[in-house]
Amino acid sequence: IKVLLTALAVIDDLGGILVIAVFYTSNINLLFFGGSVLITSTMLVINYLNIYNKWVYLFLGAVLWYILLKTGVHATLAGVITALAIPYNIKKNSLEEIADAIRTPVSYCVLPLFVLVNTAIVLNVTSSIFNTYSIGIILGLVLGKPLGITLGGYLSAKLKITKLPNDVQWIHIWGMGIVGGVGFTVAIFIANLSFKEDILNNAKLAIIIASFLAGITGVLINIVIHKKTVLENKK
Repeated sequence: IKVLLTALAVIDDLGGILVIAVFYTSNINLLFFGGSVLITSTMLVINYLNIYNKWVYLFLGAVLWYILLKTGVHATLAGVITALAIPYNIKKNSLEEIADAIRTPVSYCVLPLFVLVNTAIVLNVTSSIFNTYSIGIILGLVLGKPLGITLGGYLSAKLKITKLPNDVQWIHIWGMGIVGGVGFTVAIFIANLSFKEDILNNAKLAIIIASFLAGITGVLINIVIHKKTVLENKK
């Protein structure tokens, strides 16, 4: 369940970033776009040549970030492309080394800084979650995510694309789906790009409330599911 939730979180964010890149890019600078294609191709070539020097990829990734920023495409894609370009090898695992190296600064510096810069919610008498877009955001995260995750898993199992592990039940998938409703970084990204200033504040507030509800509900329901599973195993 933990592995599946982690994979879903990564894929969900990747999907959101692709949506940003495709649907929220209005003007593209063709010169810089060509440069981004050249840098991406370079990384893929050195990957093919089995070059494992992580500093090469980090340097090219930083250059790609700047070029994408100038292109007009959301620069978040640079991180995704760089990560995909870094070769994976058990003996020379540059990707894992980089992940270990950036885990602490990302968790305790980059993400808090992101929250500080991008949230900036002003609570006043006009702040409200009782409007159509705020209710849509809350229902999408709190109800839509668990329904989508559970039904998607169920249909894939019925179609023989995947199968449920022997010691996992559908109620566990449902519980995991509720936790999957916790959304923040990419949701804030999309909100910033989607809404005008007059409704952006309420949209951000709805995202935080929905994430809080999904998190608390997910913890409580998963505790109940865990206790139920333990009792069934004892029987």
